[in-house]
Amino acid sequence: MAAFLSKAKAGVSALASKAGVSIPGTGGGGAAQLEKLFKKLHTNIVGEYRARIGGTAFDSTAANAEEVALCEAIFPKYESGGALVQAQCKNLARDYVASAREHVPAIVHDLFELMFDHQIASFRAQGADAASLADLQSQKEGAIKQACDNLESQLAAFGDTDAQLDNTALVLLQSLDANSDGRVDRDEFKDRFLAFVRGLIPQA
Repeated sequence: MAAFLSKAKAGVSALASKAGVSIPGTGGGGAAQLEKLFKKLHTNIVGEYRARIGGTAFDSTAANAEEVALCEAIFPKYESGGALVQAQCKNLARDYVASAREHVPAIVHDLFELMFDHQIASFRAQGADAASLADLQSQKEGAIKQACDNLESQLAAFGDTDAQLDNTALVLLQSLDANSDGRVDRDEFKDRFLAFVRGLIPQA
């Protein structure tokens, strides 16, 4: 798997080179909370798909509750006066981009590897010849590369520069602000931020 992951990352050298770059965070513990959320998403998204293809049970209600609880823990790290406003959203955007760069490629890799390995196993069980199986393996590598290329483009647009982070902060505020009053409260944040983060991750 390590060799395959290395090969998949070769197609996204720009993202891979940035993955080790630490973008300064807020210093308020928000980055650490975001890391916990991305790790939990990794566990839950891959676990749910593995259960689906394996025909086993997955407690999506409990998984969602875990994710929401982590979002609730993130909110106090950025709030000001009981709400998130654009200045705090910029701090959140900075930490979000850094965490996504570190964690989402691994989620994409594991998810697409599971999906294609399941298909390959199914075709093998149906008696597919070696050429067909090799073609599927090639499709697997191409799909992971394409997903990571798309991710790279999204993250590049989200921001390295101050102006990009300003724009991402505005996008965050507009996405999270249910009342369109320029402020995001805790109840708005927990579900809407979860949807925002999950929106970055391809669905298998």
